[in-house]
Amino acid sequence: MPNTEPPKKESPARGVRRFPVNSFLYDRLVPAALIIMALLIGLIVTLAVLVLLGII
Repeated sequence: MPNTEPPKKESPARGVRRFPVNSFLYDRLVPAALIIMALLIGLIVTLAVLVLLGII
């Protein structure tokens, strides 16, 4: 029986960028979203600690 598997695609080397070079999404939007989420988590944790300590 002949080998019926399709040829495998070569995977890019490690560290190779897989998205477009001048991509607004990855250059601006994703870092901004990560910073906003980090600030939001910080605010939530701070409020939780203040409630836990009875200040709020």
